[in-house]
Amino acid sequence: EVYLTGEGYFAVTASPDRPFVVHANHAMVKVLGTRFNVRAWQQDQRVTVAVEEGTVSLGSEGAVEEGVVIDRGMVSTLPGTGRPSEPRAADIGKHLGWMRNEAFFDSAPLSEVLHQLERWHRVRIVLEDTTVKEDQLTLHIQAKSLDNALELISALTGLGCERSADTVRLRPATGGAN
Repeated sequence: EVYLTGEGYFAVTASPDRPFVVHANHAMVKVLGTRFNVRAWQQDQRVTVAVEEGTVSLGSEGAVEEGVVIDRGMVSTLPGTGRPSEPRAADIGKHLGWMRNEAFFDSAPLSEVLHQLERWHRVRIVLEDTTVKEDQLTLHIQAKSLDNALELISALTGLGCERSADTVRLRPATGGAN
């Protein structure tokens, strides 16, 4: 059994006598032999499991019987409360992008994109207009350049960007340069 906060990739050898269990936030993932990714950042309040090979089950701690079985090439998400989503086909490579210092966002809230940038670059990002934090973005970013990512986000959202030391401020643009 392991306890995870954040994101982790697991390659587990089958051992029917000793199931492998990942506890992540409020979720429990059980496997016998597979390769899969678990994303469980505390600020997101959800757990996403992407299966590259094999099969896993995903359910809430204490209510695993209400969980779902996720097969190869499928993804399921367990929100902060409730039941996991029905597994759906997904590009698993995109879910594993973090292992290549890439992140793919498909209709993700701006706040989720900003959290990823904060983790990668060890900066604090202040969103001065919080009404846009749930705006949905679809983009691909790489960890190597914070400036490139901020430029892309500014272009997509219309927000201006100001950097100082380890803090980035995003605010409504005022007609000046970003």
